[in-house]
Amino acid sequence: MTKEISEQPLFRWKVYSGMYASPKFDEWKWSGNSRFTNGQYIGYEQKFGDVGIAASLHRTSDDGYRENDWLRRYSGFVKAKYDISAFQTLTFTTNGFLQQRGDFLWWKDLNNALRPDAGQRNANVTSLRVNNALHYTLLVNENIFGDVKAIHFHSNWRRDSLDVKRLDESTSDAFTVDAQGNIIFNEHNLLTFGVVGNREVVSSKIFGTHESNGFALYLQNEFKFTKDFSAILGVRQDIQQVKGLSQNQQTNPKFGIRYSPYEGTSLRASVGRGFRTPSIGELYVSTSNTGGAVIIVPSTYLKPEHSWTYEIGGTQFLSPEGMFDLAFFQSDFSDLIEVSVEPDPIYIAVVHFRNITQARIQGCEAGYNAQWCNRALSFSVNYNYNWAVDRTTGTFLKYRPRHIASTNISYEYTMFTAGIDFRYLSRVEEIDDNLIKLAPITNGEQRVPIYITDVRIAATLLEFGLPFRASLNINNLLNYNYVELVGNMAPPRHIVLTFEGSL
Repeated sequence: MTKEISEQPLFRWKVYSGMYASPKFDEWKWSGNSRFTNGQYIGYEQKFGDVGIAASLHRTSDDGYRENDWLRRYSGFVKAKYDISAFQTLTFTTNGFLQQRGDFLWWKDLNNALRPDAGQRNANVTSLRVNNALHYTLLVNENIFGDVKAIHFHSNWRRDSLDVKRLDESTSDAFTVDAQGNIIFNEHNLLTFGVVGNREVVSSKIFGTHESNGFALYLQNEFKFTKDFSAILGVRQDIQQVKGLSQNQQTNPKFGIRYSPYEGTSLRASVGRGFRTPSIGELYVSTSNTGGAVIIVPSTYLKPEHSWTYEIGGTQFLSPEGMFDLAFFQSDFSDLIEVSVEPDPIYIAVVHFRNITQARIQGCEAGYNAQWCNRALSFSVNYNYNWAVDRTTGTFLKYRPRHIASTNISYEYTMFTAGIDFRYLSRVEEIDDNLIKLAPITNGEQRVPIYITDVRIAATLLEFGLPFRASLNINNLLNYNYVELVGNMAPPRHIVLTFEGSL
């Protein structure tokens, strides 16, 4: 919640309820009851002199459209902002949620696509997450300003059998401090600089107990040579180390330019270097002590990912109502981290993380947005093409669609708004065949292109003296069946009715 707190008392509320359609095929039917979802939200905010307070509570309940895929979630949010002076503010936020859900990893088989594999019927998962943040801002003068952010994230996760036997558990704490300064030398030159520190402590049955520490310095200068030509030059030095392993560091420069040769035309180009160290989970996850036929082993030999990303593109306003954007991009990765599943002479299969020597993702993005009839009618269409290959083997990277497209059209008339959304993802070309064979995930190779249509209609009822807005969403209108992940059927058609308002 980054918007300013209301000067006057403001109460917000929202309730919604929905229902999933029955399975499309008789053999998929696993429950004789209708499956529902519902939620409630309340929020309040107000300023008391120099102090602003905002708070909210949210409850979600979902029966799930699959067996043992239910969910119950309770979340809360509090924000307090103190205007120390006209030049200083101090903001504290905390939010968290408690969630309990069933354990559904993959289906039993295609004929039982909404039932979990036998080994998943006897477990549920509980998660507790809390995020605390303190944000101090300082305006020295109109040309010098900065801020300091301190963030703490706590997570507690556990997986229990139905007879309350602890199967897995994990507790983690992550701390980040980011101090940033800005100096406007003149109308042509803005300097941004800062320092970031982070620390992570994880204690887990499947990870063990480990610590990670990191540090980064960054510097960026924005040059505005003319009103039509600007450039950004920056550099970031990253240092990261997991306790007990070697330290990793890299210097990451970036450069970008923007040029407008004509009114309504904007061209851009950028290049930047990236760096990602393996997470504690990727390095140490292990299930070798569970006695299962498929085990996960630590991957402490992992190296950091390195990348270079390039982009060139442009935006063209075709009229006051329409805009077209086109961009071409390329990302070259060294030591890209991915999951590997391999046969084993003792166990059926061993799962571990590994570095791909070289990978490249090339593609283009194109989009058109328009508004007509005094902005009452809106239309957008977007397309993304990806060519993602392992340059060592020449194979397409796993779990990546080559084509992604979406379109949206909406119309607003007096108190009514209606719209339709459509999205398409081409059939994923490569998956991990060893995972399918060795887990095993029966019929796990089944996958299709994705075609999803959603429709919505809403009405603001103030004209009738009712201080709320009502909306009806029908998601996956055509009830198209497809998998999002291996052995995981995506949600069928479901209808959600929502009422929301403020006082």
